[in-house]
Amino acid sequence: MKPYWIFLLCLLNFACAKPKCTASLATYKIQVDQALGDKTIDQRVYDDQQRRIGEIEKTCAAGDDQAALSSLFDAAIALNLGADDTYARSLNNRSVPNEQRAASQK
Repeated sequence: MKPYWIFLLCLLNFACAKPKCTASLATYKIQVDQALGDKTIDQRVYDDQQRRIGEIEKTCAAGDDQAALSSLFDAAIALNLGADDTYARSLNNRSVPNEQRAASQK
């Protein structure tokens, strides 16, 4: 799968985060659509990303830019790893044993 590190770097630096999170979300939508077109993700992953994008759009529309960008970052990490968001969040949680992390991938 293609890494989307430029987008992640952009989110980490909040360089692409304008007063609203809409610009970051629009960029991410394009990348997810392109990943499906390039067949680097399958339809199941694409559908999951579309669900996440819908939730993030609601958060963004409510004006909570920080929460929306945080959720967008989680979605991008999960897309890069091909994993669910539980596993993506567990990567920074050193208290979670490796077996539990592996189980969350299933």
